[in-house]
Amino acid sequence: MTRDATRALLRFGVLCLLGACSFAYAQSGISRAGAAAPVAATSQPGAQRALPAPALDSMPRPTPLPGQPLPGHGGSAPAPVAAPQISITEDALIRTAPLTSAEVLELRRELLNRQQAVQQPIEPVAKPVRRAVSLDLSPTGAPEVIRLSQGQGAIIAFYDAAGRPWPITVGDGYSPRSLDVATFGANSLSVGLKARLVGRTNLAVLLEGLDTPVVLSVLPAREETDVALEVQVPRYVPSLPAPVSAAQQMASLNSSELMNFLLGTPPKEARALTADSAVVKAWQTGPNRMIVRTSALLAAPAWTRRQSSGAGVTVYELPLSPVVTVAVDGSLSLVRISGLSATAVPAPVAKVAP
Repeated sequence: MTRDATRALLRFGVLCLLGACSFAYAQSGISRAGAAAPVAATSQPGAQRALPAPALDSMPRPTPLPGQPLPGHGGSAPAPVAAPQISITEDALIRTAPLTSAEVLELRRELLNRQQAVQQPIEPVAKPVRRAVSLDLSPTGAPEVIRLSQGQGAIIAFYDAAGRPWPITVGDGYSPRSLDVATFGANSLSVGLKARLVGRTNLAVLLEGLDTPVVLSVLPAREETDVALEVQVPRYVPSLPAPVSAAQQMASLNSSELMNFLLGTPPKEARALTADSAVVKAWQTGPNRMIVRTSALLAAPAWTRRQSSGAGVTVYELPLSPVVTVAVDGSLSLVRISGLSATAVPAPVAKVAP
């Protein structure tokens, strides 16, 4: 081989070696570009964007066969756990009524306790009472007071001096948002609270044939609430004739003393007497004076003062007598009174400490 041929052969080998190195370097660059993040395309013409290599998590993984370990885990797969078997009845009960009988009872008791807690009043409950008052029609007389509480209404009935019903023409309340007023018969009004009454309000009533309107002051109940109030007007119904002995009866009007006996709350200094009839109660109020309370008509002896209520009960003031005559359903009967004393009723003596 000549020298020129030898040089040509060496040059060819060097070129082949350089080409192989360039190819290997290009291959390594492509691998690095695939593993790196995508690079934004350059603005140079002819530049190409490098494509990202597929992520390993997105590659499909082979599904292991039963009994083979999961990829990346050694050992065998755990054995499947069998689900508990329940009957159709138990499954229906669980779906429709998941609570047991004891849990249902406990839930009902708790619901009842909470409902009672909501309905339980926070403030003290006022005591319902029935009263009878005598109206004062004088220009300076204070209006009678009726006490109301929410949820408990009151019936106000009007009677004349003889205890006869006095018809009502108009009844009006000055606070329509909190007070509900309605007629309840010819001589009665039904009064109730729509909402809680914070302050006070008034109630105006016009009686038939009476020029002076009756004004009642309505207050929120505290310790006692009125459920029935009898209002006795110191007049007679104009459309009815005056009763017998009207002159004597007029002297008893607005008598708080007789009103206490009428309500069954006599004063402490009155001595209770014993009557042999259930329709008569009597008290001695002085050495020669007594009070008789009865639902019958007292015929004898003659009485000096009298006070009646709409319930048909009358209180009489008369001289001290061991026997009184009353009329019941048109029949006269004698009632004996015992326990009388010829001396004055002793006043209570204060005890002196030793």
